Amino acid sequence: MTGLPVQSTSAFRERDVGVMEGLTFEDAAQQHPEQYAALLRRDFEHVLTGGESYRQLLDRAVQKLDAIIDEHRGGKIAVFSHTGTICILALHLMGALDAPELKPVWISSANCGITRFELRDDGFVRVLAVNDTSHLSQL
Repeated sequence: MTGLPVQSTSAFRERDVGVMEGLTFEDAAQQHPEQYAALLRRDFEHVLTGGESYRQLLDRAVQKLDAIIDEHRGGKIAVFSHTGTICILALHLMGALDAPELKPVWISSANCGITRFELRDDGFVRVLAVNDTSHLSQL
């Protein structure tokens, strides 16, 4: 136990996939082929029926992340989330989502993978690790 406070927030939840929520990939593809195709091609602006777009996920998660970073400037924070949200936040921190025209880039992450950044006061962002699972090697 670290004794550190844990703050829970829905801002870092996984993307809401709407009508496909709870379905297997096969069932989603069969029952909602257009929505499933948009999901697979990582269409950043497409709002899934009953759900949200990657843009909406980005806006929700980044707003909270930026507030946490501002609150703990110069310190260390840990954010625990799901693969899609982690990918979007990592791409945000790397500036990959700032281009006028987005390229279809995605960071794959495993369960319990650790992605680490150093955010310097001068605005420089250092990527220290992406999807590091070495801590799991003995399991």
